[in-house]
Parts: sequence; C-alpha cells; structure tokens
Amino acid sequence: MGRDPDYLEFLRRRLTETPAEPRPGPPAPAGDGSDPAATGSATVTGSDTAAAIRDARREHAADLARSPRPPVATVRDVTVDGPAGPLPARLYHPGGDRPAPAMVYFHGGGWVLGDVDSYDPVVRALAVASSVAWLSVGYRRPPEHPFPAPLDDAVAAVRWTTAHTGPLGLDPARVGVAGDSAGGQLAAAAA
Repeated sequence: MGRDPDYLEFLRRRLTETPAEPRPGPPAPAGDGSDPAATGSATVTGSDTAAAIRDARREHAADLARSPRPPVATVRDVTVDGPAGPLPARLYHPGGDRPAPAMVYFHGGGWVLGDVDSYDPVVRALAVASSVAWLSVGYRRPPEHPFPAPLDDAVAAVRWTTAHTGPLGLDPARVGVAGDSAGGQLAAAAA
C-alpha cells in the first residue's frame, strides 16, 4: 500500500519544523540527593498531576490536528453502549450500496492521551487507504479510570458493533479489530 502524498508532505514539513521550547521540569537537586529536604523540589499534588495530564492531552491533540484530513464518503458520530455508560465513536464509511467490511479501532496515546476527535486524521487515512469502514471508539482512560476500565470498554464496543452491523451498514461476516499503541493492546485483548 502506497503512502498518501499529502501525508508525506505533512511529515516532511513536520520534520523540518523547529522544535518547541523545552518544557520546564522540576528543579535540579541542590545536594547529593541523600537529603530529601535539600532537593529543592516541590511536592507534587493530585491537582498538579491532573493539570499535567490535561496539558499533555491538549498538546497531543494539537499535534495530531495538524495532520491532513483526507475526505471519506460518510463520517458520522455514533454512541456505543459501554459497561459504565455511553462511549463516543465515529464511523468512517466508504459508501456504496453493499454492507462494508469493518474495523473497530482503538486510538493510541500511552493509555492516557488521545480520543476520537484527536485521532480523526489517523482514522481518515486508514479508511481511505483500505476502502473499509472504520469505527473509532473512545474508551475510559487512566488515571481517572484505571484498569480494567479501558479493556471493559473495548470488549463492550466490539460486541456492540457486531450486534449493530445492519444499522451501521457493515458486513457482519467481516468485522475486525485494530488499534495503535495502547489501542493495539486493547484490540488484541478484545478480539
């Protein structure tokens, strides 16, 4: 399978950009590290961690937002029934009169980052390259929702998809599961 020329151009531009300023980290230890009071570092609180996670999620989404978004015949948001409530999802359908083969997709992001919106460019590229329908499903992420919440969501999403192939225009005999990074682990476990 060849690479999309727009995506290759995006990658070339991305590689030539000046890196962002380094983010400030904790202060360097003032002593040899044997005296915790002399390290000069502040205590990390739960609110500090939550703010750092929000910032990382925002930066990750902004980085992905700069990716090209190839057109797909039909893109629509759907809601998947999850074990703890509704899960956001987006269907990318190649169009046509016949039910399409499908992939249930779980985004990456090291378990903490990423969501359906930020991975939109990635799934669009997959849909265009494969001519297959893709259902990108969001899942609960740590640290707010520790294991096994993401896995429970993935299993529920695969089951929901196979039970709703008709209304989604999917071929019930050809439904697969895919993902990248953490989403790849979820896909492997949910399959």
